[in-house]
Amino acid sequence: ARAKYWLGYMCYGFGRFKKGVGHARDALVLAKQTGDLRLAAQIEATLGQILVATCDYEEAIALIDVAVDAKRQRSRLRGGMAIGSAYALACKGSVLADRGDFAAAHQCFNEAIELLGGSTHPVANSVRNWICVAYNWQGQWEQAQLIAADSVRIAENTRALLLLAVSRGAAGYAAWAATGDLAGLERLKEAVRWMEERNGEFYTSLQYGWLVEACVAEGQIEAARTYAVRVFQRVRHGERLGEAITCRALARVAANHGRIPQADRWLNRAEKAAIVRGSMREATLNQLARVEILGGQGKSRTADHLLEEIATRFAQMKMDWHAQNVIKMITQIDDKNSKLHDS
Repeated sequence: ARAKYWLGYMCYGFGRFKKGVGHARDALVLAKQTGDLRLAAQIEATLGQILVATCDYEEAIALIDVAVDAKRQRSRLRGGMAIGSAYALACKGSVLADRGDFAAAHQCFNEAIELLGGSTHPVANSVRNWICVAYNWQGQWEQAQLIAADSVRIAENTRALLLLAVSRGAAGYAAWAATGDLAGLERLKEAVRWMEERNGEFYTSLQYGWLVEACVAEGQIEAARTYAVRVFQRVRHGERLGEAITCRALARVAANHGRIPQADRWLNRAEKAAIVRGSMREATLNQLARVEILGGQGKSRTADHLLEEIATRFAQMKMDWHAQNVIKMITQIDDKNSKLHDS
């Protein structure tokens, strides 16, 4: 049981998530057969974290909630919750953030940070890296960079090189997304190169997806296609966090070349990825991409009425940066229509 548990944990760390799930489930069966309930509880907590990686969110949250609640009960009796609870809470927070429930996500993150205190354990990096990802999803670029800087400091002090690369990559993307900072994009590329050189595949679809989006926006289409291949390779391992953003970017490339049916196919795949994860955040971004593409083809009248609804959804999810951008789009369309009417 313990050998299977550690195999599952190692596969998780290496980014082989589907194999990790298989080993963890085998370990759980063996632990229960031997009556080792404490080990079984530990395996269930780890299995929940691995299932977050494969986007099996419902089972993941159920397992994490049971594990964290059990540790809370034990801490009342003996004092002190295990540091693993902090990471479990961060994983749960990432699920809530992916689904657009940022208020609940940040509650999980705050509890995780409180449990860590001033710890420089590598888990302190992992928790902060998830917070940084959530801020990037939310469009809180400045907050993402601040959290990433804190994570970089801890990683440098503990020589946690993989976590350092992840932190720098997330900060680089935030810098590019906020202002179009090409130096930020280069930092993201450098972080990904470092991980590739060491066969690191832990949640790399996320960084690859960010790279696809940025490269398409900067006109680096061949590079975007290369990174897109990496995303779809990760999807086969069960990791889908970079799938929808990649499909949206490829849809824009197709639309820019007048290949509307191909753009529709990419958007359909992006929508399926959002449904699998139950991600309202991704679903709303997908809808916005579809409206933008339709508007770009002279069909703005059929799409304009959806923009206010999209802005409202972003505001409800506290994705204020995205909401404000949509409002700017509405204003620009109104101004354009007004000028056409006057002429």
